[in-house]
Amino acid sequence: NIKINQERFDETISKLDILGETCFAVHGHNDSFATVVSKLTLITRQIPNTIFLGHTHSHQEKDNMGIDVVVNGTLSGTDTYAKEKRLTSKPMQKVMMFEKNVNGRVNITNTRRINFN
Repeated sequence: NIKINQERFDETISKLDILGETCFAVHGHNDSFATVVSKLTLITRQIPNTIFLGHTHSHQEKDNMGIDVVVNGTLSGTDTYAKEKRLTSKPMQKVMMFEKNVNGRVNITNTRRINFN
């Protein structure tokens, strides 16, 4: 019973629907954790509930002005790219649970790290 509704603004920005809320997904090579909220909301003219990005090889989560910013870890761990950039991380991925609260807002209720080492 999984249905993936995905649109693309361009080849670098995907728009997802999670429980009726707009979410964005980007690889992260054009974005930074600190500025992704302001830049994506300006370029798309939409305010998402959550933004997912990767690329940095280090998992992070932050509430940025009421928008959840989630950086997944890397499945490969420290690969050639990461070594060149002096980035290290344990191989991992995330599974996230979402739920509507009493006000109808969609929240991340659980994040589970899956480690591959």
